[in-house]
Amino acid sequence: MDNAIYSATAGMLARARALDVTANNLANINTPGYKRQALITTAFREHMTVRLEKGKAEEVGPGTYGALATEIFTYEDQGNLWQTDRALDLTIVGDGFFALQNPDGTISLTRNGQFTLNQNGFLVTTSGALVLGTDGPIQLAAASDVTVTPAGQIQTPEGIAANLRVVVPENAAALVQNADGTYVFDGTDVGFAGQIMQNRLELSNVDVMDEMITMIESSRNFQILSQAIRMLDAVNEKTTNELGKV
Repeated sequence: MDNAIYSATAGMLARARALDVTANNLANINTPGYKRQALITTAFREHMTVRLEKGKAEEVGPGTYGALATEIFTYEDQGNLWQTDRALDLTIVGDGFFALQNPDGTISLTRNGQFTLNQNGFLVTTSGALVLGTDGPIQLAAASDVTVTPAGQIQTPEGIAANLRVVVPENAAALVQNADGTYVFDGTDVGFAGQIMQNRLELSNVDVMDEMITMIESSRNFQILSQAIRMLDAVNEKTTNELGKV
């Protein structure tokens, strides 16, 4: 009986984690460059169930204690492109990420190319992180008359202002995605071979219908497992009370 409760509890924890992942996908459906995620689960290590009969142990068969949330997988397929006609809206076509410098000095990566200029003329994200060029933060005199070449060179009427730093991680699958869609990066850059498109944004690759179906399934599974635990607890209580009368 305890094994059944353990299995149901493990399943509830996994479904709760899956609901968190789905909710984050839906929350970022309008975040340019966001990549949807999915929870990967596996079973606990198998154990042998043994039955004692007439003083002898008899193996019944293998079993597990339920599901275990092991990792969060990110789907890296490219989202659709949206024409914006803003000079500082940029899209990476192919593998790669824009490099950002956070306020604490750490480096993160993003596919969201919705940039603007702060009060000091630095190119920044909507959250205020500095967009990096090959020589550091990028500073421009104005957002108008800016041309970005497919190779990532930023040109102004005065000349070449900077070259965008586009990072292609050696192992993109190992990147840890933050809640806002940026990625933690401290690995190796293998070099950018794609293209930069100006006046366009890459939309999120989240499919609303798929996420809603996933959320409904996870919610129902969570409720079923919760009901199962209540039923098993009631059976345990009744069994204990009946044995106490013997």
